[in-house]
Formats: sequence, structure tokens, C-alpha cells
Amino acid sequence: MQIEGVIALMIPIFALCIPIVAILTKHQKEMAQHFAQQNAQQLPVQDPTVLQMREEMRMLREQLNQQSILLDDIRSQNKNLQERVSENA
Repeated sequence: MQIEGVIALMIPIFALCIPIVAILTKHQKEMAQHFAQQNAQQLPVQDPTVLQMREEMRMLREQLNQQSILLDDIRSQNKNLQERVSENA
């Protein structure tokens, strides 16, 4: 008998939770849009030091990519040399 009473109590509680969750989700979406609009308005004004740091980061990434490619080339050359040495031995 108690299980039936608990179920009878839980059904209206779940039914009331659905609109509350919908309201909270809608509010969260509106706030996210609001913050995104605020950030978009503030973006054009940037500090020159930030721009300089971004350029430096871009250059460092480019250097890192070039060095990674060179390392891969060196590894493949080394592997080819080892294969030739083992074939001749």
C-alpha cells in the first residue's frame, strides 16, 4: 500500500518538474546569448600587447609545426639508413 502512495505522490511532483526545467533551460539560453553579445561588442577593442602576443603565439606554432615535420623527415631517413645497413650486413 505504501508503494502506491509514494507513486501517487511522485507523479504530480514529476509533472511539476517539467515546466520548471523548461523555464531554467530557457533562462540559461537567454543568459548565454546575452553574455555572447556582450563579448562580441567588447572584441573589436583590443590591447596592442594582446595582439602582439597572439602574433608571437602564431609564429611559435608555425615554428613548432616546421620542426615537427623536420623531425619526422629525420626519423624516416634514419629508418631507411638502418634498413640499408641491415640489408648490407
